[in-house]
Amino acid sequence: MVGAFLFIQSGTMNSSVPMAMPDGTTAKLLTEIGIAGVLEVVEGACSCSSVHPAVAFLLSGEMAVAYFQFHARSFWAS
Repeated sequence: MVGAFLFIQSGTMNSSVPMAMPDGTTAKLLTEIGIAGVLEVVEGACSCSSVHPAVAFLLSGEMAVAYFQFHARSFWAS
């Protein structure tokens, strides 16, 4: 349940709803970050319900893409 709320918070932060992104900008909806924000809100809300196994699979795929696109400088992060 806490993980689902963290996904919702992360997703809504892209549109500056509860708080702004760290650099103070707002992501446009049809960008990669905007689409990821919408996915995080919807999947976080679904994760609170009974659709959890399918949603967990989608969330793990989304986080793997985010890791390799933005955080990985090598295979293992330092």
